[in-house]
Amino acid sequence: MRTYLRGKVSRRLILQFVLAALIPMSGVAWYAYHQVSTLLLNSAYEHLRADSKSFGMAVIESLNTHASALKQLAQAGVGNAQAVTRSGFTGTSLQPLAALTVEQRTRLGHGGVVLRLASGSPVELVAPSASPGTALVGEIETASLWTNDFSPERYCVLDADLAVLFCTPGLVPPDRQMLYSVLGTGTGGTVRWSHAGEDLLVGLWRPKFLPAFESPGFVIMQVASRADALRTLNNFRHFFPITFLLALILAAALAIRQVQRQMKPLNLLTDASQRLAAGDLGARIELAGNDEFTELGETFNDMAGNLEYRFHMLAMLSELDRAIISASGMEQLASEVLRHVRKAIPCDGAGLLVPSGEQGHYLLTCDPGHAAGCVRTSTRKIDLTRLSPTQPATILPPDSLPHEFLDRLCPAPPAQLMAFPIRHGDRLGHVLLLAHAKRPAPTDDIVQGGRALADRLGIALSSLAQEEKLHHQAHHDSLTDLPNRVLLRQRCEQAIDRAQREQTSVALILIDLDNFKQVNDTLGHAAGDELLLQCATNLRKRLHQDDTLARLGGDEFVLLLQGLANGEERTVLDERLRALMSDLSVPITVHEYRINTPASMGVALYPAHAGHFNELLQMADAAMYKAKREQRGGFQFYSNELNTQSKARFDLTQELRRAVQNDELVLHFQPKVDARTREIVGAEALVRWLSPTRGLVSPGVFVHLLDEMGLGVWLGEWVLDRACAQMREWQDSGQVSISVSVNMSPAQFERTSILEVVRASLERYQLDASCLEIEILEATAVNDSDKARQTLVALRAEGIRVALDDFGTGYSSLVYLTRIPADVLKLDQAFIRSLPDDPRQQEIVRHIIALAKTLSYTVVGEGVEDEAQLSVLVAMGCDLVQGYLIGRPVPADEFAGRWLR
Repeated sequence: MRTYLRGKVSRRLILQFVLAALIPMSGVAWYAYHQVSTLLLNSAYEHLRADSKSFGMAVIESLNTHASALKQLAQAGVGNAQAVTRSGFTGTSLQPLAALTVEQRTRLGHGGVVLRLASGSPVELVAPSASPGTALVGEIETASLWTNDFSPERYCVLDADLAVLFCTPGLVPPDRQMLYSVLGTGTGGTVRWSHAGEDLLVGLWRPKFLPAFESPGFVIMQVASRADALRTLNNFRHFFPITFLLALILAAALAIRQVQRQMKPLNLLTDASQRLAAGDLGARIELAGNDEFTELGETFNDMAGNLEYRFHMLAMLSELDRAIISASGMEQLASEVLRHVRKAIPCDGAGLLVPSGEQGHYLLTCDPGHAAGCVRTSTRKIDLTRLSPTQPATILPPDSLPHEFLDRLCPAPPAQLMAFPIRHGDRLGHVLLLAHAKRPAPTDDIVQGGRALADRLGIALSSLAQEEKLHHQAHHDSLTDLPNRVLLRQRCEQAIDRAQREQTSVALILIDLDNFKQVNDTLGHAAGDELLLQCATNLRKRLHQDDTLARLGGDEFVLLLQGLANGEERTVLDERLRALMSDLSVPITVHEYRINTPASMGVALYPAHAGHFNELLQMADAAMYKAKREQRGGFQFYSNELNTQSKARFDLTQELRRAVQNDELVLHFQPKVDARTREIVGAEALVRWLSPTRGLVSPGVFVHLLDEMGLGVWLGEWVLDRACAQMREWQDSGQVSISVSVNMSPAQFERTSILEVVRASLERYQLDASCLEIEILEATAVNDSDKARQTLVALRAEGIRVALDDFGTGYSSLVYLTRIPADVLKLDQAFIRSLPDDPRQQEIVRHIIALAKTLSYTVVGEGVEDEAQLSVLVAMGCDLVQGYLIGRPVPADEFAGRWLR
């Protein structure tokens, strides 16, 4: 039995059996005890109420007897003392009627008797006397009144006010409040009360009024011990634990016996399962009977037999799986599979039919003596239409394959071929072939094993295909399918290693399309992608066998040339580069637009310029930027001067990043005045960089770098916010209110909602729209972009003025003035500089001003530096001017002190 009790299940079952007996019995016992105690207490209370009432009625009967005796004494006279004693009175006396109450005298007048009860005084009865004006008062013997055959052991008699008239020795009644709460307005009640450490039951009874005695009555309080009332429960307490224990012992004994019967087959199953898990595939159990445990044992034996049968097959297949996983290519995978297949599946030969495009299939067979492990036949067209997609295998006649394939499959002519198709999606891919020199009798195991092997091959082939796809995606550009930076680096490093061995040179050419951003912005990204694809196609046409063309991203391509003879690099490259320039200069048709795609190119050489890929790419980038600056559509070779410029540019970029983080950018304000009166009418907000090392830096040095860093939009929004904040500060300090113009870049029109940004700034600083003027470049205004035009229209609708900055330096087509939604035209300083001495320039400016006036433009002359220029502009009708003659851009405080006083 100890063996069974050591098991968790057996202990749990025994505990459940015991609890199944314990819980109901405990509940029944508790319920019975509670009910019996309640019944006993209720019975005790009923007896107390009945006994107190009986005792009270006995007292009333005794009082009636004494009243009759007192009346007789009153008629006979009170001189006979022996007669008084026999009547139960301790004494009698005459009392004047005047000492009685009106009600008592009335009662006596009707021949009645009056009862007088008072705490601390004897009980008295008053009867009418034979002597006029007096009444006979008799004192009742207390022992005869309060003690009789009905008297309980402990009781009290209380008057109507619950004052004590009599109590058995050692008994004190409860406080009046408790008694009042029990009696209320009724004639009796019961209450539980503790006195002197004893738990008592109290029964009360009172007559509400004794009309026969003209008395409010009295209260009988009878007391009994609660323990005495529940004494009969003691036998139940002593008897129940014994019964309860016997029931538990019986339940435990039944549980143990039942557990023994149930746990024996379970233990046998457990032991056999542990042996099976430990590798003993011959573990079996024998159970007698025909219950569920017997069925479970038979099922276990069947399962163990199947496991033993399949274990060896799985062992062989697991070796095959490891071989499949370790394969790095399709032929290596086929070699591993075909080398192991005969160990797992009974057959005389095996092969793998591999598709070869539209040409048909070739056969791979295992040849241990071959270096690759596999031998490939020539590709042949094979009719595989008889292979069923729904069947795990198909039996093929030997003549369905060419003789060359059959000779490779099996040394002897096969009598039967079993084909296991391996599908890729909806098309038939590879086919596993098993050849048998003799037809096998049972084929179920062969089909099952071949199908499992074919499925494993399918998974492995899919995994290899996915890996090849992921490798291609990781090393090629997703749009053009050209090598990306990762693959370019690898090939460049390989080219450098080869150049070291062969003492040759390597060239890295960075190609950047000059007009790509304009195409993206005007025609959309889809057109930009199409342009990149056609450019990649054109560049591929110029590739030699060892060249590599890669795309870095955006509109940047890289051409890697290797095997260049030392001393002849520039001659060869000059010819190649001019050919590329010629190809890229041919217009490309995209979405019915013919687009010119000139490209700027930079060239860096190994070992002349650098020894590593990153350095070569950096130097080619520097040369490309030089080509963009000096001659777009041309090429430049790297030089040491470019390195110095590139480093300076890099250092400036790093400083500029820190400047943005450290809030080193500031706004200066340049006044705009009336051309005739020279009174201040507005100001232009101009950004400056207050560098701790370079001093005050003009925007021409750093603004274009911010654009390249992707901070051009941020800069425009920052200038707008700071300008509005400054206007708010001037207005709050009581300065003269003027409008401030803020420049907006083309990038802001393309990438952000300028209207929302402007609205937010005006609302943030509680400014009127008339305080702000937005300056845009002429090129932005005449852009065909609907977004730019709609933005300008919306700004003007809000009451914000729009100014065309640097007019005449862009398209210079006056007809555009009739189409642009603007209010102000700013003449570029290129018109102003030679205005006093150049009559032709004067005529141009005069006509521009006249046309602008006709179209209701306000004309502003920029860059006015001397009085002669100002005089000519005033004479021509120019409205406003700004320039060094009027005032240079200065900080806000200095501007306010000079112009806003």
